[in-house]
Amino acid sequence: MWSTKRNIQGTTRKEEVHLSATVFHAFPEGDDVAFAQTLSDSLGHQLGCTPTVKHIAQHINGESTPMCIVLDNQQGGMLTNISADMFHRIKGLLLQASSLLWVLPDGSHPDASIIKGVLRSLRLEASSSRLILLETPLNAHGVRAIARVVNYMALNTNEAIRTEQEYSLIDNILHVPRFQLVEAPKATFIAEAGLSVKEEQKICHGDEPIEMTLDNAGSPDSVYFRHSDMLKNELGDEEIIVRVEAVGLNFRDLLLVLGSLPWHAPGLEGAGVVARVGSRVQDLQVGDRVFYIVHEAGMANFVRIPSLRAHRLPTSLDMADAASMPIAYSTAIVSILENGRLRSGESILIHSASGAVGQACIMIAQQVGARVFATAGSTEKREFVARTFGIPPSQIFSSRTSDFKDGLLQATENRGVDVVVNSLSGRLLQQTWDLMPENGRFIEIGKKDLLENNYLPMRQFDRNVTFSAVDLRKAAAARPEAVQEWLSRIAHSVEGRDIMAIRPVTRLPISQVKTGLRKLQSGHNIGKIVITVEPDEIVTVRAAFTIEGTLGDVVAARGHLSDHRRN
Repeated sequence: MWSTKRNIQGTTRKEEVHLSATVFHAFPEGDDVAFAQTLSDSLGHQLGCTPTVKHIAQHINGESTPMCIVLDNQQGGMLTNISADMFHRIKGLLLQASSLLWVLPDGSHPDASIIKGVLRSLRLEASSSRLILLETPLNAHGVRAIARVVNYMALNTNEAIRTEQEYSLIDNILHVPRFQLVEAPKATFIAEAGLSVKEEQKICHGDEPIEMTLDNAGSPDSVYFRHSDMLKNELGDEEIIVRVEAVGLNFRDLLLVLGSLPWHAPGLEGAGVVARVGSRVQDLQVGDRVFYIVHEAGMANFVRIPSLRAHRLPTSLDMADAASMPIAYSTAIVSILENGRLRSGESILIHSASGAVGQACIMIAQQVGARVFATAGSTEKREFVARTFGIPPSQIFSSRTSDFKDGLLQATENRGVDVVVNSLSGRLLQQTWDLMPENGRFIEIGKKDLLENNYLPMRQFDRNVTFSAVDLRKAAAARPEAVQEWLSRIAHSVEGRDIMAIRPVTRLPISQVKTGLRKLQSGHNIGKIVITVEPDEIVTVRAAFTIEGTLGDVVAARGHLSDHRRN
């Protein structure tokens, strides 16, 4: 819409300024030249300056012009069918002018509007530019409007100029483009256009399920929540619905948001209270506290899962601690016990040991009775691992360089380690691969080299070495009964005090999930980030609208909007 609310005030003699200006016209003769001369004379009378009048072809690149006024042509536009020479002259003018006012004649050919996009792009590229557009009839009223805008540009700072950069003379009144929200027909027009709008609401808005998604992959800033129809469909006989209280944030969630993995809704684990159960569910009932592994869309206030994917919580665990455990410990169980077949007295190297999966692997390996070697990315992280798990500092190395290889070979008398749980990539993966002894087991839990289809030297396989990759999400989808076994083992180990929750747990409310993703992205986090789902937390939700009523309502709404367009 166009608004008459603007910052330009009427010119008075007290505001007169003396400036050097040039008026450029599109054609060397005819009405363009006549209007340019009339404008120059008027500016001399109103502002105390008499601008030079030139054809645009007379502009010399590099020539200093404090104030440029460009009069576009009404018939075709200055940028229509432009020659190479004219393009370079206009380009130089736009880039070199200290202040520039481009006058677009009212009723110009549609091609003339190209300049709007050009000026908008230049403003984005050079934030300090003073590039103003005015649409006006080329008549006496237009001359006065141009004089007012030129005077305003001369008197005001860049900051003030940037607040209003496009003007239009409508009914002899200067207008600026403004969006004004008209509440009454908003929902009707949004629905008609097939669009949606984001609004703030409590995460637990009654029993309305919502889940996290994003506009465009690439940044945590694009994260928002959307409504889900999960509760509308009939519950399966062996399904449960859990009211979520805490969600574990995993590196996979960050990779999804950044666009590094094929998209699915983030959230793979959590803890909460059973809200509904299917008719054939035997082990769980409404009100049970559970932790669970979900295939996707776990960053939500409700999840719907097969009952095999959830397990009753030990009484000693609170919800946030419980949400830190399912993915990390299940990955450790599959990697170390199932694929790695680690036995008491054997040795194991665990990379990135200060993270959630690394900590879980340490505790499972110690539970088995293995000799643990580890890496971590900083001195702080290495000291944390040594202090928390009682591993000698001589068995903890940096994961940032390949020095761990020599240190570990020295510590094992050049033998290497029986099992590796690897999350490093590239050259550091290759260095780790060299540590495999006879009958060694290499477990890959990273994604980078797999997705890039990188190669592995084959010589090691002649030593009866095995290489396997673990993607817990795929393993859980293929073996749902195994999920119950993993969760049961975790719960019993917690009750027996053989393992503990990941430490430290950084708790963030769901309204700060973007902060959690950025913290994970920084690489400085130790332990686990857990997102808590409190009923009163406010999140951004994309709301959808449906059209109700008749076509007459839509027509009435359009009339209502039209009545407001200049108010």
